[in-house]
Amino acid sequence: MATGRKTSTAATLKPSNSGLSFKTFDFHVNPQRRAGERHRLASNKGVSLMSRTVLLSLLLLGSGTASAAMAQTGKDLRFEVSNREDGHVHLRLRRDWSNDEDRDWNHGWNGAFSWSQDYALADLSGLSADAISRGGPVRFTITRPAGRFECSGKAADKLAEGDCSFTVNEAFNKMLSDHGIERPTHNQYFALALTGVGVELVDAVKREGMGTPTPDQLTGLGIFHVTPDFIHDMAHLNGMEVHIGDLVQFKIFKITPELARDYAGLGYGKLTPRDLVQFSIFHVSPETIRGFKDAGYRDLSSRDLQQFSIFHVTPDYIRGLADAGYKDLKPPMLVQMHMYGVTAAYAKTVAERTGSKPSPEELIRMRLTGMTPRAVGAQSWRRDRSWTDDRGSQN
Repeated sequence: MATGRKTSTAATLKPSNSGLSFKTFDFHVNPQRRAGERHRLASNKGVSLMSRTVLLSLLLLGSGTASAAMAQTGKDLRFEVSNREDGHVHLRLRRDWSNDEDRDWNHGWNGAFSWSQDYALADLSGLSADAISRGGPVRFTITRPAGRFECSGKAADKLAEGDCSFTVNEAFNKMLSDHGIERPTHNQYFALALTGVGVELVDAVKREGMGTPTPDQLTGLGIFHVTPDFIHDMAHLNGMEVHIGDLVQFKIFKITPELARDYAGLGYGKLTPRDLVQFSIFHVSPETIRGFKDAGYRDLSSRDLQQFSIFHVTPDYIRGLADAGYKDLKPPMLVQMHMYGVTAAYAKTVAERTGSKPSPEELIRMRLTGMTPRAVGAQSWRRDRSWTDDRGSQN
């Protein structure tokens, strides 16, 4: 796989009957074609919450069948290159298709291809930063396992522009065929080449029993820098069943083998890929779990931990309630108490004014109705709309 690349990908999440599907948009790889990759991690129940939380993507490029006579595309790609810092350049490639044949081949969708990404200058062989800055003719090549881009044009005003042709590497093509992988479309070939996907990645996926990847899935692995070592390490964690789509999610949400092992050391060795992703989304870190253990909650389920994070139940909040006399509460009750603004300070004030200790349920009802105890007795109440909402207190 290629090195020295800086990638930033924008996307939307789209609910589906089987989970979430991902579609790219805007100025990164954007063939704007119908694709059907579904993400098996997200259940229908969690779609709306994840959709609000996550704006990250798995690239989908389409699933058409390419013509067998696709060794070279001709001068049909336009490029723009500008200098970046630290020995990098920004490369944009685009292809505009408008004839009826192209539209039919792409199942009725506009087949325009657009790719925008930072690369190490060394990846564009024959191009220098000085050539871009001073202007004049420029020429460079980008060679990857999937094929070779040959580009030429002119530089002016610190921007190089011109045309590129692309030649498929027939050895790569044969490798895909030998592994039972469908022949890529034009746009899929471009993306496979630009992400640097090679035989090592394909072999790693097959070796770990993850099935036969599609060109789109391989491109997704390339975009998020999934390596053979990463595939091996994640596939051998506590017997966890890992699929190709999980690998991309692990990269998106910064889930590493070390992080998974840290969870296992805290008693969470049977987490699923979905659990790991949810932990990352809701910021359930190993440090958070240790905090709850120190507060006396040593056997929380993964769902309890996620609920605590969603509703901001913290170890300090639990310790404060314990200090007010409310110990060993069930996780759902802690969530309800925090949701309705029952804090340690509120519980203590009620006890001082009434001379008694209301149950957690009574505290919640009091908060819901706006009722506060008068000093005359525990059963005498009045409505007090001016009662200060101390919901933010974690004391």
